[in-house]
Amino acid sequence: MICISALFGIDAPEGAAVFVDESREINPGYVFHKRSLRKLLSWFDGEPGFQNLGIVGNAGVGKTTLVKEFCSRMGVEFRSVSVSGDTRFESLFGRREIRNGSTEYVEKGLAEMFRTGGVFCANEFFRMDPGEAMRMVEFLDSEGSLTNPETGEVIPRHPEFRFCFTGNSGGFGDESGAYAGERRGSFALRDRFFIMELPEMSEKDEQKMLIRAVPQLENTPFVERMVSAARAVRAAFVGRGGGLPVDISPRALVRWGNLFVSPAYQAYDTGNGVMSNPVIESLEDACLNGVPQDAREAVLELVKQWINID
Repeated sequence: MICISALFGIDAPEGAAVFVDESREINPGYVFHKRSLRKLLSWFDGEPGFQNLGIVGNAGVGKTTLVKEFCSRMGVEFRSVSVSGDTRFESLFGRREIRNGSTEYVEKGLAEMFRTGGVFCANEFFRMDPGEAMRMVEFLDSEGSLTNPETGEVIPRHPEFRFCFTGNSGGFGDESGAYAGERRGSFALRDRFFIMELPEMSEKDEQKMLIRAVPQLENTPFVERMVSAARAVRAAFVGRGGGLPVDISPRALVRWGNLFVSPAYQAYDTGNGVMSNPVIESLEDACLNGVPQDAREAVLELVKQWINID
């Protein structure tokens, strides 16, 4: 038994503890949100109606990473796959591989976790064809078994198997235009999930995340300024009701920070005595290259309010 406060790095009652089978590689810099962690613990305990989990939220907020880091600390096997409109139900079970000169079927992913226990995560779940996704109903009910369509074998459900998905809309399509390919799914399928929305980190937690990811920024004014700039751009993103087709997600923020501190991005003479600006160049390479010029300029104007990039 390990105290939740020590395992997940959050404030928790002294007696709050969970059983962990074994330790696995973890990211010690990961910041857990207490509310989300409470829901993950309820899901993993297997309470009625919580066996299948859906996590929805905007791009880059860390939906898959949340489950991966949770499983790492709980000592639970984790497998994930990103699905698309071309993904077929059969492809989640395994594939044929050439071994020793012959073709063999190798069980992986969903079938492996269903048989031995662990978490299987389908990323961007509602991009999958609704008809193919509905074939999962067979095993989503707690008493359901799983028939491998490749071999015909009926696989009994391991009591510690858990299924989860991540997505941007949660099965209601996307009217903003920010997440092309997001489809409207079947309510009968969605109704089999406990769905939680991953909230945006607080500004303080986002600063903590950036420092842990890019320790070179600690004790510099850039931590607060970069986070404030990213949040201002994020608020204007079309996926949040604004007009910008691009944002600086937490994922992009960390990439920006890592590029900014890299020696390759320090100021240099670009010609005719003009010096490059590391803030601009690292931001452009982090998330602005290829963005329409008007949107690019709008992002830079927002960033200028927090960081001097003249």
